[in-house]
This record gives sequence, structure tokens and C-alpha cells, in this order.
Amino acid sequence: FDRCGEFYDFDKWMTDLKNGVKMIAIVAPSSVVSFRGHILELNTWLKSTGIEAVFDVSFGAELTSKSYVEYIKNKNPDLIIAQPCSALVIFCEIYRPKLRDYLVPADSPMLHTIEMIKQYYHQYKNHKIMVVSPCYAKRREFDETGLGDYNVTMKSLGEYFKANGIELAKFAKTPYDNPEAE
Repeated sequence: FDRCGEFYDFDKWMTDLKNGVKMIAIVAPSSVVSFRGHILELNTWLKSTGIEAVFDVSFGAELTSKSYVEYIKNKNPDLIIAQPCSALVIFCEIYRPKLRDYLVPADSPMLHTIEMIKQYYHQYKNHKIMVVSPCYAKRREFDETGLGDYNVTMKSLGEYFKANGIELAKFAKTPYDNPEAE
């Protein structure tokens, strides 16, 4: 696969982990579907690989929602299009450029989470960020913003677990390292 391919980031992430690169992870809320009933066990597994901290992107979603509310209050737009989905943004940019003006100028929940970490968790300022994401298109968002180092899809993690006989149910539960989302 090329740079945007599914396994590029996974392989790079695994290589960097083995080479001792310091890193943390952020986990998309949709992971609860891919890792049903074992999301906190996923945190434990991630930390067992060398990840130093795991953050819940749900908290970033709250920050994004706050940005949307502020934008609506300040600009009073007739119409808005939320943009947590990189594929939707790309679609608008390429195929429906007239819709670009309606995209809310706010970061996605993942970017808000990364920015929150950089601002409030200084001990991780020099760490790479592994993102557990549902979508290949997130790679473009990370490349365009310079935030997020590895876009590791839930699919690639699931396939890795299956190929290596990893059962998340056998791991203890570890909470996220950021405040719980409301």
C-alpha cells in the first residue's frame, strides 16, 4: 500500500514502537463498536506495547461541539456542515466546492484532542501520536495539519489481533488518561 494505504501507518507505527520511539495514543469513540465490550482493555494492550498514555477522542468531540456553538453564536450562519469526517471534507473540496463555505471552521474531535494534549499535557510534547481511527481518510487530515503521526485503523488492529491470537478480554481494564467526556 502507498502512503494513504491501510498498512503503511500500521507498519510504521509498529517499527517505531520496536525502535523505542516515545508515543501516546488517541482512540476514536467508534472503537467501542470495533472492540465491543473491551475498549478499556484496548487501552491496556496499547500501553503494553510501549504507548505511554491513551486519550479518549470523545473529550475532543466535546471541544469540537463547543467550537460549533461559538461559531453559530458569533456568525449566525444560515447553514453549517460539521466536518469531523475527512472523507466528507475531501468530497466537498473536490466535487462540491460550493459547499466549502458551509464547512464549520473548527477542528475535528481528533485534532481537538491532539491540541488539548499539546497544550495541557506537556510531558508528552515530544511524543509521536498514534491515532486509532475508523477511516483511511484521516491520514490526509493529519498530513494537512501536521498533527497525528500514525493513522492506525481499527480494521488493521483487528486483523493484527486475529493474526497474533490477541484477545482483548484477557487484558485488565485501564481508564483513559484524560478526563471523562460528558
